[in-house]
Amino acid sequence: MISRLGSRSTERVVDGGVGLVAVLDSPTGFLVDGGGLIQGPDARWALDWWIGADDRWHLPAREPSVRQRLRGCGPIIETAVRVPSGDVVQTVHASLVDGRAVAVVEVENQSPVPVALAIALRPQTLDGEPGELDVRRLSAREVVAAGYRLTLPRPANEQGYADDHDLLSTVEVGGSLTWPDEPTVVGDGGFPNAVLMVPVPHRTTFRYCLGPADLAVDVDQVPGPDNVARGWNAVVEAGGRFEFPDTGLAQLAGVARARLLLIDERPPGVDGDLGTVLAALAESGHADRLSEWLPELIDELLGRGGLSPADEAGSARTAGLVDGLARALVMRGDRNDAEEALPSLLHLTRQVEPRLWKPTRLGRSRAAATPPEPTRHWCRAATGLAVLVQWLGQGHAADELRRRMAELADRTEVSAGGGDELLITAGGPAPTGGRVGYDELVGWSQQANLIRRWYGPDHSIGSGPGAGLVDAAAFWRAARHLLITERVDLAEPTIELVPGYPTAWRGGALEVHRAATLHGPLSYAIRWHGPRPALLWDASECGARIICPSLDPGWSTFNDRGETLLAGSADGLVNVPAPGESFS
Repeated sequence: MISRLGSRSTERVVDGGVGLVAVLDSPTGFLVDGGGLIQGPDARWALDWWIGADDRWHLPAREPSVRQRLRGCGPIIETAVRVPSGDVVQTVHASLVDGRAVAVVEVENQSPVPVALAIALRPQTLDGEPGELDVRRLSAREVVAAGYRLTLPRPANEQGYADDHDLLSTVEVGGSLTWPDEPTVVGDGGFPNAVLMVPVPHRTTFRYCLGPADLAVDVDQVPGPDNVARGWNAVVEAGGRFEFPDTGLAQLAGVARARLLLIDERPPGVDGDLGTVLAALAESGHADRLSEWLPELIDELLGRGGLSPADEAGSARTAGLVDGLARALVMRGDRNDAEEALPSLLHLTRQVEPRLWKPTRLGRSRAAATPPEPTRHWCRAATGLAVLVQWLGQGHAADELRRRMAELADRTEVSAGGGDELLITAGGPAPTGGRVGYDELVGWSQQANLIRRWYGPDHSIGSGPGAGLVDAAAFWRAARHLLITERVDLAEPTIELVPGYPTAWRGGALEVHRAATLHGPLSYAIRWHGPRPALLWDASECGARIICPSLDPGWSTFNDRGETLLAGSADGLVNVPAPGESFS
């Protein structure tokens, strides 16, 4: 018999796709679709949930009222279903039990009346394909199904199994659920499926777990979603805290940073858009996450002699790898690894460079509004290389790279600091060479379903970064560049604060605490006093010049820390404090 109910991807195609819940040290996690159906790693079946309200059964796979969001910045997926008197909310996260990952599901009845919860085991995958489901009941609160164990905190009120019909029809009409006497049931019938029914009183929650079949779980001892959300927030902010005036953007930036932490511990390959991920992870303050496999990545580069950028896409990837790896090496702070990687990065940069110096290419570019793509790619690679050689004490080499970038900028109208900038593309913000505006970044983020875009199943770097990981990395880099930009095109170490200060931020508070930069940790805050912004900063570990031309073109400082009242924008500087008057 064909199932009457599929996954949300088949029932409501517009809401298709899946997200991922995982723990920090085990990125291989559980998939959750747009309706809250759950599928374990490599499983060929899904765990569904249905809500029996006072009017009818509500099926998240097809209900139009379903909404989904991330709780906090980590991979904690919340799915809400509207019932007549309120919402019923399912929250799914991953947790470690005896060193192994389990999915923890919490269903909260936020309505003022009780509801029934049906936990359904169904033999189909989240993409709608038929699957496999062998079921064995261990007790009234534990069921083993095709390699996984479903554990409830207390016995279910009703349990049912059938392999010749879909139990959804029995549940909807209020029929009796029965379980065969045999201890083991192998699903070889038309539609093997099982349902466990429990009541959920008003304003209460019911929690259950899905984990490996041989793992016993005490449901009452696993952490709830609020504790897990606080844990993820703390882990992310250990690399620096960023408080944007726009709280929505702040939340998205936190989600992107958390997404970057879900990387495999095995060394990734050097292909794909790995450079974007390397740079973003380092700029998020978590360069230490690279320690496990960065030396092996360098060894692979040395063994292969670099890459072969045979086309524009290859040139872009090669340049991105040079820039990203150079930044990651500097922020990680291991000079031995940096010196070992330098020959490979020099070789990679030369692979991109020959395209630039053909007279015909440069001749055409003089009249072109947009410089040729290889020019942008080489500037990006040269920027990263300049960062690395400057840090290694080879200032003359860094000066030569900056000179060539400046010469190229004069001849082709490309910014000499192009490697530091980002551009919004059709797939989101990607580092290619143009400045991202605040409106562009916010506009793109409003169109993205972050759960299924950033936390999709293609989550692992593996032999190349997954699309969701690269999108999250590019978004975070663009968001960070709204607050901090290291000016690599200048001869002296320089950090520019809030380049192109967005008009929408005027009057709003902004704080950055111990942000990782190429020159060391940086903290600063901006508070507005009428039309004038007050800047407080601590760059005691940076040793760099601090500038903020978007709020005061004439101001700069080498002081380690201090506070000052900036000029603000040129429009309407009124109520200027008297000399010596405090603004604090």
